[in-house]
Amino acid sequence: MIVFFLSEDEKSVIPLVERMRSYGHVALSYNDIEDLCVAVSENAVEGISLLVSDYRIFGTKSRCPYDTMAGIMRELKCPFIFFNDPFPELPELYDHWMRILHEYSLGLYREAPMIQTVHNLRECVAAERHSRERKSHAEKMTSNELIKKMDSLCRIPPSKKSLLSLLVENRGDCIDGEDICLKLWGSSEKLMTDRLHSYISWLRKNVLSVMREPYAQILSDGNGSYLFRTCEFPRKILPED
Repeated sequence: MIVFFLSEDEKSVIPLVERMRSYGHVALSYNDIEDLCVAVSENAVEGISLLVSDYRIFGTKSRCPYDTMAGIMRELKCPFIFFNDPFPELPELYDHWMRILHEYSLGLYREAPMIQTVHNLRECVAAERHSRERKSHAEKMTSNELIKKMDSLCRIPPSKKSLLSLLVENRGDCIDGEDICLKLWGSSEKLMTDRLHSYISWLRKNVLSVMREPYAQILSDGNGSYLFRTCEFPRKILPED
C-alpha cells in the first residue's frame, strides 16, 4: 500500500511514517496540501493508495473536515482518513476509520489490502501514543522517585548516592566536574576528579545499565561537564566518555 501522510508539522508524523514502513508500506509525508496533491496524482496507484491526514489542517477551518477532504480526494481518486481524529477512543479507531472509508471513499480502494493497512496504522498510532505516555511519565517523575527507583535496583553506597542525587536534582543541565567535586568533597584536585570519574563509571555499570522506564544516562560533553537525563529509549546525544 502507498500511504501519504499530510500534517501541519511534518516532524510530528515521522514516527508513524517509520512505523508504517516497517510493515512494508511505502510511506511519504507532506506538510503542504498542494505538494501532497501533486504527489498523489503522480504516484498514487488506484485501489491501493491511502491518504492519512492531520485533522487539525481542516478541523478549525471547515464545518465538516470530512466533506472538505472528500471533495479534494475524490478528484484524485484516493481514499483518506484522519490519523488524529478527535472523536473515537483508541480501541474503536479501526472500526471508525473503516466507517469513514466506507462513507467517503467507497469504490476508491480494494477491500483486502485496505483492511490490513488500517490494522497496521491502528497499531502504529497505539504504539506512538504509548511511547508518548511513557516519555511523559519519565519527565514527570520527581528526583526522589528516580533515586528511589534506582536504589531499588542496586543498593547504592551513600557516597555514590550523594553524587547521583546531585546529578538527578540538576537533571537536564550540564554541571562542571570541578563544581561537583567542590560541592561533594570540598576540593577539585586531581585526586577528587579521579574519584568523580570512578563513581560515575560505577553508577553507569551497576545502576543505569539496568534502569528501565525511564532509561537514565549520565553523559559527558567531553570537556569535564556531566549531564543526567532520562529518556524513552537509550539513545545517545552526547558521548559517555
